[in-house]
Amino acid sequence: MTEATLVIIDDDPQITAVLKAALSHQGYSAHTSHSGEEALGVLRHHRPDAVLLDLNMPGMCGADVLEQMQADRELSQVPVILTTGEKDGPELAGVFATVSKPFPLDLLYSTVRRALDCGD
Repeated sequence: MTEATLVIIDDDPQITAVLKAALSHQGYSAHTSHSGEEALGVLRHHRPDAVLLDLNMPGMCGADVLEQMQADRELSQVPVILTTGEKDGPELAGVFATVSKPFPLDLLYSTVRRALDCGD
């Protein structure tokens, strides 16, 4: 079994660094992007098994990235875990799960595992 590849998209470099370290420690191959525009290239290059996507980013927001993913034949089936600082995050079509920041790491780990099981 190969390790799952995750892409973490968040405009806050501290958040991406913490999440990358935490998920790498769990055995995942984690890649990061700090903008929606950059994320599309990272997603196409790494072809992830799941994505953690921040909703609120300057420029291309998470909803825009999700829309672009859904329009891409190779990315449309990738489970997306939406992360947001909003207490009650919006429900967007095509999102596997939404977690509100700050979230406990055990919740993140279990959500990622469920997303990966769903993507098989």
